[in-house]
Amino acid sequence: MNTTAPPHLPGSRPGTVLVPQGPLTRGPAFLLDTFLVSLPVALILGAQTQLLTLIPATMVADFFYFALSEGVLGTTLGKRVFGLRVVRASDGRPCGPFAAVIRTLLRLVDNILLSLPGISFIVSSPRRQRLGDRAARTLVVSEVPEQLLAALGGMPGQGAASPEDMMKHLNELAQQQAAALGAPPLSVTVQTDGTIALGAPTGAVESTVPCPFCDQPMSADEVVCRHCDHYVNQVSAHGDTEDMAPLPELYSEDRNLRFDAVWRLVFAGDEESLKAVREAVQAWPQTDRLLAAHMFSEVGDSRPVAFLDSMAQDPDSAVVALARDVSERLSAGDRSGRAPSS
Repeated sequence: MNTTAPPHLPGSRPGTVLVPQGPLTRGPAFLLDTFLVSLPVALILGAQTQLLTLIPATMVADFFYFALSEGVLGTTLGKRVFGLRVVRASDGRPCGPFAAVIRTLLRLVDNILLSLPGISFIVSSPRRQRLGDRAARTLVVSEVPEQLLAALGGMPGQGAASPEDMMKHLNELAQQQAAALGAPPLSVTVQTDGTIALGAPTGAVESTVPCPFCDQPMSADEVVCRHCDHYVNQVSAHGDTEDMAPLPELYSEDRNLRFDAVWRLVFAGDEESLKAVREAVQAWPQTDRLLAAHMFSEVGDSRPVAFLDSMAQDPDSAVVALARDVSERLSAGDRSGRAPSS
C-alpha cells in the first residue's frame, strides 16, 4: 500500500504551501476552542446547573460554533491562534458549510475516550486526517514557506511535520553548515512575511579581514580602512574573502548600502561582480542610476569603465550621457598614464 503523502497544495501567499498538521498543533487549538465555548455556556446557565443539563448544552454550542466558524470563515478562534485552517483536500480552498457540518458531526466519534480515536486516525493518515476529515474530504493545514520545505527535502515524513519539528531540523542543518565552514553557529527563524532569516546568536564574532596596507582588522562592511585611510577592495584584496562580496546589499532598502555595494563590486573587476551590478542597477530609480554613474567621476582608476559602458543601454538619455562622459574621462586618464588612486 502506498503511504506517500501527496504533493502539498499551494498557499494563498506566493511561495507558500499548505502543510497538513497533526495532534501537536491541532490539540491545543481544540482545547482553546472548547474553553471559549464552555465558559460562556457555564456563565449563562449558572454554577448550580446540573451536569445532565450542562453537557448537552455545551455539545450543542460546540456544534454551532465549529460548524459556523469553519463553514463561513474556514477556521476557528483556536485554530487562528495556532495558524491553522480547514480546507478542501482536493484544491486547498475553504471547506464550505456542508463539509464543516459533516466533520463537526463526526466529532462525536473522534472525541470519545479523550479523543483517542481522532488521534489514532490523524497519526495513521498520510494527510493527517481524522475520521471527520476523511468523511468531509477536508484537511487541517498551516501555511509554510516553500523554501523551508525545500530545505527539509530529506526529512522523513515532511508532509506531516509540525512547524516545531521543521524549525528544529532546519536549525540543525544550519549548525552543521556553519561548523563545516568554520563560522559562528547560525540561528534560523521564519519572519512574519514568510521569509527565512539566518542570523548569528548574541556574542558571535564579527567577520574581519586584515587591511593589505597596514594589517589592521577591517570589518566586512568597511570600504576605507579607518586606521590608514586607504581604499580596500575586500572582494579581491585577499584570497579568502570572496564570501564577503556584498551581492545582497545591491537590493537593500538602505540607499547607502546599495551604493557601497556598487562601489565595492565595480572595483572587484571580475565579470560575475559586474553582471550582478548591471542587473541590480537596472531596477533602480532614474535618480539613483545617475548617482551610480556620477560616483565614479572623481576616481583615477579605469576599472569602472566596464560598468559605465554597460549603462549605454539605459532607457534614460540623461543616464546614458552622464555614463558616457564619466567613462571617457576615466579612459582618457588611463591612457595619459595617470596613476590610479588608492
